[in-house]
Amino acid sequence: MIAALRTLGPSADPQPAELMHWRIRLDNDAVIFRARFQDGDLTTANLRQFLANVFSVSAAQITANTSSVTFLSRPSPVVTMTFAAVQRMRFVLFGGLSATVQQSNDEVIAYLISNAAAWGDA
Repeated sequence: MIAALRTLGPSADPQPAELMHWRIRLDNDAVIFRARFQDGDLTTANLRQFLANVFSVSAAQITANTSSVTFLSRPSPVVTMTFAAVQRMRFVLFGGLSATVQQSNDEVIAYLISNAAAWGDA
């Protein structure tokens, strides 16, 4: 799954910091990706279709529930994907689509600090 998700980020960029970077949670059940994503790739509909393609199922079989959480100062959309009545995956867009790189980084750092036991040192 990590390899599939990595394809959402750019394959080339003159600024290396904009390429895909990731951090896996200590229990290997979650990962945080950071890259200069295309906003269109991060819509609920496109994420549903992406998962449908990865798992060879119909996008109609995947439902999405959207909520929001604030880790520091900006709301972060949370999209929870459900398949066969089981919540399978959650996407968090730290700081939201309109966040600057710094704002998004601030939100993810606040998240990591408040969840340090699960992720290791922030």
